Amino acid sequence: MPTMPTFEDELAKARHLLQADDLDDPTAVREIARQVRRLARTPEQVVRVVLLEARWLVDAGRFAEALLVLDEAQGRVYEDDVLRADVLALRARILVQQGHLLAATQTAHTALEHNPAHVEARLALAKAFMTLSQPEHAIPLYHEAIPLLDEDTERARVHLLLARAYRAAGVPVLARLHARRAVELAPLAPREHLTALWYHLSSMDRRLFWLTLIAVVLMLITGLFGRIELWLALLVVVTLLVAVASVNWLSTPSLEAHRQNGHLSEQRVQR
Repeated sequence: MPTMPTFEDELAKARHLLQADDLDDPTAVREIARQVRRLARTPEQVVRVVLLEARWLVDAGRFAEALLVLDEAQGRVYEDDVLRADVLALRARILVQQGHLLAATQTAHTALEHNPAHVEARLALAKAFMTLSQPEHAIPLYHEAIPLLDEDTERARVHLLLARAYRAAGVPVLARLHARRAVELAPLAPREHLTALWYHLSSMDRRLFWLTLIAVVLMLITGLFGRIELWLALLVVVTLLVAVASVNWLSTPSLEAHRQNGHLSEQRVQR
């Protein structure tokens, strides 16, 4: 006699289906969620299905629809603080994307009251502060998030966010250190590698940065006008400048070296 599918089995299947790259139809996602919800027996189980559907909508950029789905979770009575924090953190993330920054910060703070170790709530709150041009408030949140993450790739991405925050806070040495740390921690996507390189280059000596940028622009212009000899000369200049920048990158001490030498205090950064 065949066994009846359990809620956990169907939820796992639904999670696998929603991770498929070719799934782009919200109606199909809604139907998958509906099928799992039929097996839900508690408010907490319903909320878990709601979160699954809402996360797919967020990843698809359908923020307004995701908020409507989350409203169902908000209206249910349940006692699981961790689950409640999950709902609030995802709502905060959506509100940041929509530009509702005050509501996003309030929602993220509430999520952290329910679960002080919630990473998504911290990152949503930090992003809101960065959008508000307040990197000094975002930086401690990023630092707190790193030890709470399990995967090196996730930690590397937060180090990239720290590089951006320190650059915005006017602390270029720490921007370079965290950009380098991101590259050291885990293999990153090409775009993320370029982001790390940009944070490093844009935080280096201003004269070297502008000389490199001007040389690249002139090289592009001379190439368009067919001035091969001038283009080759500028290519040599750009190569030398990039070599200097590379030496600067390689000679940048690691975070651990700075901490051991007592040179850095990263938790408080003033403008």
